Amino acid sequence: AKASGLPQAENNFSLQTYGYARIFFEVLGKVAATDDFSYGNFQKVAETVKVDLDFMPPIACGPLPDGHSCGNGAGIGQYNLDANRWDQVRDFKAPK
Repeated sequence: AKASGLPQAENNFSLQTYGYARIFFEVLGKVAATDDFSYGNFQKVAETVKVDLDFMPPIACGPLPDGHSCGNGAGIGQYNLDANRWDQVRDFKAPK
C-alpha cells in the first residue's frame, strides 16, 4: 500500500521505512555478533549504535527517563513546488 499515491521510488514513507530498516538490521547484526539474543542485550547494543544515512539525520539510541529513544533530532522541511523538492528550513536539533 502506498501512503501518498506516488510510485514507491518517490514515496517519502518508503524512504523512511528503508532508513528504519537499515538501522534495525545494523543493531541486529551487532546483537548477532554477541550471540546473546535476549531483549536486555538488544537494548544494550542498540544504545551503542550510531548510524549516519545520507537521507536522514544521524540516528543514535540511548536511554530516556521512562524508556529509550533512537531519534537524534528533528528538522523542518518545506516543499518547494516550483523546484519540485523539499528544502530544509530548520537544522536538525537534538531532543531535550
